[in-house]
Amino acid sequence: MTKHNKYSEEGESSEPEHLRKLFIGNLSLNTTEDGLRSFYSQWGDLTDSVIMVDKLTKRSRGFGFITYEKEAQLDDAMANRPHTIDGRTVDPKRAVPRDQLVGAEANLSTKRLYVSGIRESHNEQNLQDYFKGFGNVEKVEIIYDKSTGKPRGFAFVTFDDYDPVDKCVLIRRHQIEGQRCDVKKALTKEQTDKAQQMDRDRAMRAGRSHGVDRNTNAAYGRGQAPYMGGSAYGNGVWSAGIAPWGNSAPYNGPVRAESSLGNAQMYPYYPPTMQVGPYFSGTFQNSENPTPSYGSHPPAYPNK
Repeated sequence: MTKHNKYSEEGESSEPEHLRKLFIGNLSLNTTEDGLRSFYSQWGDLTDSVIMVDKLTKRSRGFGFITYEKEAQLDDAMANRPHTIDGRTVDPKRAVPRDQLVGAEANLSTKRLYVSGIRESHNEQNLQDYFKGFGNVEKVEIIYDKSTGKPRGFAFVTFDDYDPVDKCVLIRRHQIEGQRCDVKKALTKEQTDKAQQMDRDRAMRAGRSHGVDRNTNAAYGRGQAPYMGGSAYGNGVWSAGIAPWGNSAPYNGPVRAESSLGNAQMYPYYPPTMQVGPYFSGTFQNSENPTPSYGSHPPAYPNK
């Protein structure tokens, strides 16, 4: 595992790293780091690039990370999907900081966003005006109490792509009409069931071992890999073939978005002052397969 750091002598970008970092999945095992860097440099200068490799075989594990100099460059890259490298369509996703991994949904993609903290000052128009800054908004739904006609404190925003949802969730806390609103992914029952199965699979894989390169000059600096414990994926957890996060989801599980809005009781009520942060999870294939099965969302990296 090697690293290219444009800022090793120039200083760091002023923009948060987690908003400039991209996970690249489904890489060909023949793709080199030079090839990865060359492809993504067409949208801007990279400050970091890395392909994760197996510790023992030194072969690519089929995924990596890149970091742009500016957030807008990452936005440009995501706006120009699909991406094909060495004849293979890769799967780029916004990388998730480890401190945002709390539950079971990081590996799942959705075009629908759950928004809490909705007040009477909010309406469909001002929500659309705000969220169109992240992508094309197809629909805004504020859920109202049938008896009072007042907002129940939450809404749904549907985009035409999953990436605006991922970006909104990375930011987490939003100020809309002077009020704080928190967001997370709105998942269908099928997606929720899938995430729960991933948790069960992850638990069954505990104890297995699969090495990851721990080169002391590995990506993201500080003399070791950028993941806690010196191992590429945190305290050896990922080296057991599983992702480094727990299986406890806050707020009694995810928001399910598949049922009729007429049955408003199905949605949990979150008071405006209650933080409803995103929660995530994921799973990987076992050690016999060098290419990760990361679902449809990237694995996480910890904050420095």
